[in-house]
Amino acid sequence: MEKRNPWDIDEDVIKKQEQENKGSMTSVFCPKMNVSIGRPCKMCDYLLINVYNKRYPDNHPAKNWAKDKKAKLNIFFNAVFSDARNVPIILNLKNEAGNFILEKSREDWKDILNPYAGKGRELTVKKVQKSGSKGGSYLSYSISPVLEKADWEVPEEVWKNAYNLDQDVLINMIKTNSLTEENYYDVAKLKEGETKKFRLLPSWQNGVNGSNNRKFAQFIWRHWGVTEGQVEGTEPISWSDEVDTDDPLQNYNPNNDIPFGMAPEKEPVASKAESSENKKPECFGKEAFFDSEDAICKTCSFFKMCARAIAS
Repeated sequence: MEKRNPWDIDEDVIKKQEQENKGSMTSVFCPKMNVSIGRPCKMCDYLLINVYNKRYPDNHPAKNWAKDKKAKLNIFFNAVFSDARNVPIILNLKNEAGNFILEKSREDWKDILNPYAGKGRELTVKKVQKSGSKGGSYLSYSISPVLEKADWEVPEEVWKNAYNLDQDVLINMIKTNSLTEENYYDVAKLKEGETKKFRLLPSWQNGVNGSNNRKFAQFIWRHWGVTEGQVEGTEPISWSDEVDTDDPLQNYNPNNDIPFGMAPEKEPVASKAESSENKKPECFGKEAFFDSEDAICKTCSFFKMCARAIAS
């Protein structure tokens, strides 16, 4: 291997500086998926047009890049830990565990919000290794109910003064670093195999809908490793500029696999109901997020369909 001349310009350093100069590469709230923002997202548009619609194979670098850049969901709840019953906290249960609770709450977990002794129930979250659908494993969080009813009640002054989890309020708390060790817990802090026992609090009553609010969880969507400018469309986006250019799959063309003499298959055109603009939101059909009097719900194009889905 040829020894590098110490006086040569290091191109990798220059590329790194250029990336740093784009702005903060932390998390950016997705203006499309977060309904309280309600604006187009240029990163989501780019991923759809330049990656997903290209039909790249699963191991293509563009697909791996898109997996990192797409908007990711975190689900937040008001809760108290069983070993700190007088301290309300905002609990981030991530996507999989949070959705599991919402699904079960529609089935047979009807008592998980009841704050009274002998009426409500504790839940346990555990950090575990799970097998991936395509091999390998990943860290996730399992949720299980305690079989016996809780023998203790959440003080009324605690659950009646739970945090306002209206989406715009929660986004502002995150932006202003108002989530602290005193009022917030992210299950990512758990070590593998570690458990935490808690009780969920009833719907918060101090938001824009006051005592009419029936939601007890909140969705927050964020892009990671991108800039505000890329999301807003003021900075360029190119997956090929951010991956290994020596990867043999980078220039993959699905039409190369078509036998000689056959016309390449045309890209399927999404129907109006299947287009990205008309894709059902993650909260569709979930009673915990639906409120017939909520201003955000009313502006959703799926409002009536969602109401029918919940009623059925």
